This record gives sequence, C-alpha cells and structure tokens, in this order.
Amino acid sequence: KIFPRDQKEAIWTWLTTTPNDMDASELKCSLLQCDVLGGAINDRASTDTAIWQRQYYMKLQYQTYWRDIERDDAHLSWIRGFYSSMYRNYGGIPDPVKHNDLFQGCYYNYPDVDLNALQPYGTVGALFLYFLDNIVKLAEVKEKFDPTNCFSHAQSIPPNAQHVRDIVAQIKAKGRVSESPSSLGQIRIPSRL
Repeated sequence: KIFPRDQKEAIWTWLTTTPNDMDASELKCSLLQCDVLGGAINDRASTDTAIWQRQYYMKLQYQTYWRDIERDDAHLSWIRGFYSSMYRNYGGIPDPVKHNDLFQGCYYNYPDVDLNALQPYGTVGALFLYFLDNIVKLAEVKEKFDPTNCFSHAQSIPPNAQHVRDIVAQIKAKGRVSESPSSLGQIRIPSRL
C-alpha cells in the first residue's frame, strides 16, 4: 500500500521545514525510518506470538537525537508534532480498530509513553495498540506470574486480566482506541508548520 496523500504531505513538511524555535542543524539527526517487511514475518499468524503485526509492509520509526538537555522541549515538540500530523485524520494514532485497512497498531520495541495518555483507556489503550487481542493473553500470564506487578515500567502489562479484557471489549464495541485526535493531550506544533 502507499501512503495516503495527507501522510505524504506530513512527511514532506516535517522533514523539510525547520520550526521557528530550532536551527536546521539541530534536525540533522531527526528522521522517519521506514523498515520494509514481508516474507517470513508474514508467514506466522498474529496470535502465534505476542507481536500482532504480521501483515505490515513497513514499520515507521519516528526519531530525533540531540545532546543538549536545554533542547529537550524543542526536540520532543518536533517529534510529537510530526507524529500528530501523520495521524491527525485517523484519530491521532495508527488505530487498527477504526482504520484496519491502513494500520496494525504500534510496534512494542519502539515504546512511546505519550500513548499512555490515550483517553479513556490510558496505558491499556497503548498496550492494545502494541498487542491488539494478544494483550489479554499477556495480562493472564502477568497475573499468574507477577500478580504484585514487581516487574514494572511505564508501559507494563497490568496483572489484572479481567480489567484488560473489559477494556479490549470497550475498544471493540466503540470501534476505536481513542476518543478523539486530541486525546494525547497538548502537543505543541511549531508555528511555521
């Protein structure tokens, strides 16, 4: 599949325009990496492993690198704005429920804690983007082997399978992972873009 026109325009804009609060040299390590997939990855069923995404043609990695901590806000604003622009017309995220013809969610090895702000589902909504239906099975394993959530981080699978099952049912019933494009909160888009 090809990128929809709005996404091609977003890619072009964000990779060729320097925001007012940045210098062009600061963006020399800011990019969109496209990994082409297929072959053996697509030979397995989505439920064979934790990773659901088995029919991808490509994965996108939004990246920006910098050294000066004084520039954290500028770089985070750039990458959040780029991501937001890519999915603005699709509910603000690569929603595999509402737009299953375009997206299969997100890849877990590229964690994005901003997704934890998805409303109304929070971290479980983010985890659904990574694992889709497999999140329920993973929550069952977590509940069995780590019921006190000893091994945890910002996007840990919760040790409450019923809670996860309920949220997955709500997501499917509503036909979308997030309530609105603005559900990820305040994303500051540079004024020149």
